[in-house]
Amino acid sequence: MDVVIIGEFPAERREALRLACTRAGFRPAFHGEVEHARQALRFGTPPSAVVVDGCAPELEGFVEWMRGEGRLFTVPVLVTAPVPSHGVFLEVQSMGADDVVLERDLGGLTRRLAHLADFDPEARPATRGGTAVIAHASSRRRRLLGRILRMSGFDLSFAQDADELVRLAAAEVAATGTQTDSVPVPERPVLLVASMDLPPAGPIEAVRSAAVHTPLVLLGPTRALDELREAAFGLPDCSVGSDHAPPDHLLFLANELLRGPGANHRASARVLYGAVCAFRPAGGLEPEYGLTYNISREGLYVRTLDPPNRGATLWLALRPPGERQAVHLRGECVWVKKADRPGGATPPGFGVRLQLEACPPEDLAAYHRAYDALQAEQPLH
Repeated sequence: MDVVIIGEFPAERREALRLACTRAGFRPAFHGEVEHARQALRFGTPPSAVVVDGCAPELEGFVEWMRGEGRLFTVPVLVTAPVPSHGVFLEVQSMGADDVVLERDLGGLTRRLAHLADFDPEARPATRGGTAVIAHASSRRRRLLGRILRMSGFDLSFAQDADELVRLAAAEVAATGTQTDSVPVPERPVLLVASMDLPPAGPIEAVRSAAVHTPLVLLGPTRALDELREAAFGLPDCSVGSDHAPPDHLLFLANELLRGPGANHRASARVLYGAVCAFRPAGGLEPEYGLTYNISREGLYVRTLDPPNRGATLWLALRPPGERQAVHLRGECVWVKKADRPGGATPPGFGVRLQLEACPPEDLAAYHRAYDALQAEQPLH
């Protein structure tokens, strides 16, 4: 099994990376430049993972290219960084990479690769979720959003303008449900995803005029989400999200939308929130880092390729939404989603149930205060 490593590393660093890979049972293939790696990846068996120096030129374009390649779109991409800053984690996942590993944390790299020991880069998740239409003027964004939904089991269609979106949304399933050898039967989609700047005049009026009733996720600039919600008022089964957020936020919005209001039996709603979260086993000294995916009053979900064991008691530190100071919380890892099993309703990571009685009271109060404010600002429909 191979891991492609991209970057100009001094000899000592290169040897450390080689050891980190071999300890996980992988063979490293080093490439000093992104373009050399791109040429090598065009042929042969896809690697089990790609590790890229976060300072490598053309990093974002390289990840974008991988996400558009049918042979490579499932391959995890890890980006190295010197420090666990919020901006780095958010930028890495927004460009379509899967995780950040600190440069000094060679053990973290080994563990992430070990979690991929059973990953088959040539396997494709079964399409059991129905067809989703992604309508976006940006081909880059279509690829990133499409990868997230395809990894979760959706089949995909793509549209470049509002007219094409409506045409695909209105596709009728033939009465027989069959197809000829040459002409496939169109399938009515179960989900529409559209950016607000979709030409010629945006998707909202087009969907309204065509009386389309398929669940719809509208994406727009973070600063304009309130205006977008107002413009979409009255559309049935519609959710609004940021087009600048990590692509896997779309998966959360889609799942909540398709779940329906009658299927929610949670004690409190989950809301999207991305912040660096430090976590470690109770009593441990060295933290690991991930990016939160969603939070609730009773728990949170952390995005990472290196999750703790289920049942582990964890100490966590993160900055709640709108707060200037980090809070320290205690919780139990109640479920884990590993990267070697593509598909399902969540990206790789783990869910934590807070142990309310064990959390420092002032920190817990600050966390609840911030959650309540965010939940009020972030209606799902």
